Amino acid sequence: MRIIEVLPDLSQGGAEQMVVSLSKQLMARGHEVEVVVLRDSANSSSHRRALSEANIPVSDIGKMRSRSPDTLFRLRRRIFELRPDVVHTHLYALHYSLLTMFSRTPRRQAPVFVHTVHNIANAEVRKRPVLGRIGYSIALRAGITPVCLSEPLAETFVERYGSLSSRMRVIPNGVDMPDLTPTTAAPAPPRNTRIAAVGRLTEQKNFDLLIRAAGHLAQQRAPHPTIDIYGDGPERDKLEASINEQGVRDVVTLRGHASGITDLLRSYDVLVLTSLYEGLPLVLLEAGAANVTPLVPDLPELMSLAAEGALPIFKAGSSPALARALRELCLDPEGRVAAADRWSARVRSAYSASQMAEKYEALFFSLVESRKSK
Repeated sequence: MRIIEVLPDLSQGGAEQMVVSLSKQLMARGHEVEVVVLRDSANSSSHRRALSEANIPVSDIGKMRSRSPDTLFRLRRRIFELRPDVVHTHLYALHYSLLTMFSRTPRRQAPVFVHTVHNIANAEVRKRPVLGRIGYSIALRAGITPVCLSEPLAETFVERYGSLSSRMRVIPNGVDMPDLTPTTAAPAPPRNTRIAAVGRLTEQKNFDLLIRAAGHLAQQRAPHPTIDIYGDGPERDKLEASINEQGVRDVVTLRGHASGITDLLRSYDVLVLTSLYEGLPLVLLEAGAANVTPLVPDLPELMSLAAEGALPIFKAGSSPALARALRELCLDPEGRVAAADRWSARVRSAYSASQMAEKYEALFFSLVESRKSK
């Protein structure tokens, strides 16, 4: 099959990493794959390099403005040139593909369209809720097949779009799983516990909660972990101010952009998620690949994962609750190691990149064959 992966850009995020992993897996299975981005972006070099090393071409549509109607035509022209069997869209690239959905490619049958929903339904259209929902409704009526990352996400999508979402499929994210030897010894003493958080510095990721929790921990005699936050984004200045306000400059450090997250996490003891809402966070799976203990908020969309892996949880939005959970993990290295091993085993058994690719490949084949038979 000839498959096009379409997304806004190749910045450092979970959706972008998923596209890179899936593209590499599909290419290795003998399919022709091209990644089409609407625009270039900062911090995209590592993703572009990974795709180049796998001989996967990347096309840039050249979107310049926030609202750029001509992007619809440039994207349609590129899709017509490539003549794919499958167009697989992500994030708001879906809306720029609408024109192509109602067109017919020259001299061949139209491709099938698949869209992966990377977040809860309302969050997918948070910036432009009215136009976003209209775009989704049009795409669903046009016959696109939506894919959600988990059953809880699918439930939010069905609740929002009703019968239009009848073609919904569920395919979890996956990560490349290195060969790992399970941890058998407890890590460094509690005082030296290293904690990481990873993600764009945005309101959704809610990293200020972690900084405030660090403030609670700093008021206690022990433990005193170090906390590193990786990522860039519009909330950086606000987070720097919060670090100063809480008096935790010697505890919390904003490390900026980072790539190779799985390798990075191996030097940490705990990965913390503090998000206000989530899909299936790729960094959570990368923690499993790195054999690191995840600590997650009790969001409805994460509770099934927490149950699967017996993950430590805390009350979402509560900095005292997060501080208590971090303290317990710091003071119980053996329990922390056991939690890391449980989660690593679960990710290895159910969330590998090869399993993800196998499911997408089967879906693409079935849709293409169904289209040909009509």
